[in-house]
Amino acid sequence: MQDREQLLYVFGVGAHFPDHLDDALCTIKHRDLVVFYAWAPRAIFGEEALRERMQDHQWLAKQALWHQNHVQRLFEQLDAMIPFRFGTLFNKKDHLLERVHEKYTEWIRLLNKLRGYAEWELQAFPEEEELEQVLQARDPAWHAQQQEMAQASPGKRYLLRKQSEQIRQEALSKQHRWFREQMQHKSTQWPYEVRWVKGDDQSHQNSPVCRLALLGPFQQPTRFEEAIMPLFDT
Repeated sequence: MQDREQLLYVFGVGAHFPDHLDDALCTIKHRDLVVFYAWAPRAIFGEEALRERMQDHQWLAKQALWHQNHVQRLFEQLDAMIPFRFGTLFNKKDHLLERVHEKYTEWIRLLNKLRGYAEWELQAFPEEEELEQVLQARDPAWHAQQQEMAQASPGKRYLLRKQSEQIRQEALSKQHRWFREQMQHKSTQWPYEVRWVKGDDQSHQNSPVCRLALLGPFQQPTRFEEAIMPLFDT
């Protein structure tokens, strides 16, 4: 009988049992599906408690690693698995079984599609220094403005700096759009199913220019350099 102070923390679902299951993991079988979960204390993973703990970045990093390690060990032993996101919780086994029953056909179809395949997420970040060099080389007006700003009075320098930053942001945004267009064109020639992922606000510093997921028959373990880098040589 389930302890009322415990929740079911679910890592994912597969189509068979692994050869070796971590002692901390439990399973629920429903027809051709096996769900992998662990018991989690409600005092820590309850809705309000979890929302508060998510603000603690050190705790979050530790728990995310715990989650990822379990998922990775399952991946290594299963021919296909649907991983669940961090913090997927159910109050009761019955509630989890209801979800499995509801999603059974969809999950079976997805597992059949994923069998023997793996998904990589690729994020592209701009090299801002290189883009600055491109900007200087291709926009003489911006370069001339930089020279004028160096010799201007403090008041005028402030106005020129504001104008220069606007020109810079517009030029960098144009370069980012050009890069995404090139990636979209190139990705149509790749031997993988490509799914473009909606990312963060790309106007923020350190945000990726684009994010995409590649689904293909990658052999495990596969190094990034072996699977991805050759795509950019074509």
